[in-house]
Parts: sequence; C-alpha cells; structure tokens
Amino acid sequence: MKIDAFDEGLEHRNIVPYDLAYARVFAGVKEYVCMHLASVELVHIGSTAVVGLRGKPMIDITAITSRDDLREEQRAFERIGFHRRPVWVDRDEKPYVCASVLHEGRRFNVNIHICHRGDPVHKDSLAFIDILSRRPDLRRRYEEAKDRAHAVDPANPQVYNREKEAVIKEIEAQIPKASTKEGCMEVHQVGASELKDLLALYKYLHDADDPLPDAATVEAVWQELLGNPRYKYFGGYVGGKLIASCALTVVPNLTRGCRPYGVIENVVTHADHRKQGHGKAVLAEALSFAWSQGCYKVMLMTGRKDEATFQFYESAGFNRNDKQAFIAKTPADQGRSFP
Repeated sequence: MKIDAFDEGLEHRNIVPYDLAYARVFAGVKEYVCMHLASVELVHIGSTAVVGLRGKPMIDITAITSRDDLREEQRAFERIGFHRRPVWVDRDEKPYVCASVLHEGRRFNVNIHICHRGDPVHKDSLAFIDILSRRPDLRRRYEEAKDRAHAVDPANPQVYNREKEAVIKEIEAQIPKASTKEGCMEVHQVGASELKDLLALYKYLHDADDPLPDAATVEAVWQELLGNPRYKYFGGYVGGKLIASCALTVVPNLTRGCRPYGVIENVVTHADHRKQGHGKAVLAEALSFAWSQGCYKVMLMTGRKDEATFQFYESAGFNRNDKQAFIAKTPADQGRSFP
C-alpha cells in the first residue's frame, strides 16, 4: 500500500451513502501499519465504521499504542509516510496523523488518532459506534446533524464537529452505562468495533478450531455480516466486557405464511462467567429479536451429548424432542466433531 498526502479536495467532504469499501480500506491500512509498527493496535472508528450510516468518506482510526510517549508514536507513523494537517489541532494528549490511500482506483483519506489503551475518549467513541449500529433511529438523527453541519462548513473540521455537538450529546445520553457491579450483565447486539473481543471470546467455544485467514479476510467477513440485517450477534457484558454471545440468522421462508425462521449458532460464555445465567440471557435476547421479526420458530443444534447441556437449552426455551436434526459434512470434515 502506498501512503500519499491527505487529499484536500472538497469531494472528500461530501456526505455520501455507506460504502463497503471502507472496511477494505481500513483492513489495508491496518495490514500496512502492522508490518511496520509493532507497538500499535488499530481500531476502525467514526462514521465509516457504522454499516449503513451516511457520512464523509474518511476512514477514522484509533491507534492504541504501548509506547509511553504518544508523540514518539506519532513520529513513528510519520516515518512510514503519514503526516499532520495544519487545519487540525494537534494536542499532546491526543496526537494524530493522516494520509490518503488509493483503493481500487478511488482515493480515500485516512485520519489516525493516537492514544493509550483505556483512553476514555476512545471508549466513548466505541460506545457511540455501538449505539448507532444498533439504533436506526439514532443513525437517521445523526445523519440529519451531519447534513446541517455540512451546509455550514464542509471543509473546516472544527466548525463541522461543533455544529454536530448538540446531537452527539443527545445520542451519548442514550448510551447504556456499563455496570461495574459484579455479576450484573447488560445484553445487546455486538458492536461493529468489537470483532477482536468476539474472536477472543470464541476461544472458549471449541477446544480446537480451524485457524483464521488473514486479518483483511476476517474483517471483510465481519463487515459482510454487519451489512446484512438478517445476521445478528448478541452479546452479554459485565463491566463493559463481552463475556457471552450467540449469533442469530433470520431466514426468509415461503411456507408458514411466508414467516421467517431463525437459526442460532456459536453460543458461548467465557469460562470465568459460566453457570450464572449469562448464556440464557443472551439467548433470550436473540429469541426476543427473532419474534419481533415474525419468526415462527428458532432452531439451534449442539454437538454436546451431556444432560446438563440439554437441560440448559431447555431452560432457555428450546425443546429437545420436537424435531430430529441431521447433519451433512464435507468429505474432508467427515469424522470431525463440531460441538
């Protein structure tokens, strides 16, 4: 990937529909940076991280650094081709760099905000992305604010952001506050920025699993899932940490009066949080969503044979005796067990 100067052309300030290319651009930048800088972890933030949200086609990224000196990390980014913009206020507590990259014949601007792990502004930005990902009404509200701000000044980031500030605060006020009370869990859809947390949780799903492909491919699959309203990932959170999850697919159907049905997969709870009702709560949220979509049934399968697992799913509302499941596997997977 070639890193070029930030493109100041006004076409990059226009409010445009969401583009799946955003995820691929982020994946490419992430791969490039990680090849050169071992001290950072990149997270896609901002409007382009929210599937379906209109906004400026700029890729905003947080670079979480392990270096003590944020300015030192900024200089490291500059050594690999990134730079600063005079129009942007650069503060010691939150330095940034920018650039533009060419992707499939199109140029995209990239802003990278450098911070330490646990930075409260970064946490707030992830929470903001999460609620926009889950709330279409708030996405529309934010889009309206963007349109108004763009009409005032599309070029100056300080003016543009100031014009959106009131609506941003209004949306932030609706973000659920993570409970720090031990054992108290919140359940909602997994946010677009939580792929890394979800993959970490999946380590407790199988004793052994196939290795993941490269990061860009994984990111593309995640964005495809996020971009399809029939795929939903539900998560349980304790103290803001993802500790349980399941995936629901709502399948269109030509029988039962064209009512859809649901399939639940990848039910998992972190080993340190089991037998506390978290898995059941996540399943209840998935079922509630399925019923809201008109599903006439929801199915799941488990490869486990122990009675405790059967009783767990029965306690969550599933009937083990209603139907018999049959599984077909590829020849290469014959004999392999998938719990």
